Amino acid sequence: MSNRLQIFRERMAAFEGAANPQEAIENGYYVRAPGKLLAEKLSARVALRPASSHLLIGGIGSGKTTQLLVACQRLKEIGDIYPIYIDVSLYADISKITSGVLTTIAEV
Repeated sequence: MSNRLQIFRERMAAFEGAANPQEAIENGYYVRAPGKLLAEKLSARVALRPASSHLLIGGIGSGKTTQLLVACQRLKEIGDIYPIYIDVSLYADISKITSGVLTTIAEV
């Protein structure tokens, strides 16, 4: 297999719906959209009220995880807030989550 083909396959894989958004951001594939981003709004609200709760919904591949990761980066830049992104699906079956599971996962 040629080197060009391998590079092309790797680049195309970065844009698949199942691709890791964190890797896409780190590899420079994330491009800031024009206008005020959800990540900016979310990070601004959390900065004002760190104990507040927010619900982010959207279809598969709509950018929820990417915006959460960007919001985490912005909150880290503030300095007095220490956000942690936890992919709950790595630890629990989301369809069977019960009360207290998220707290338990976050404490680990």
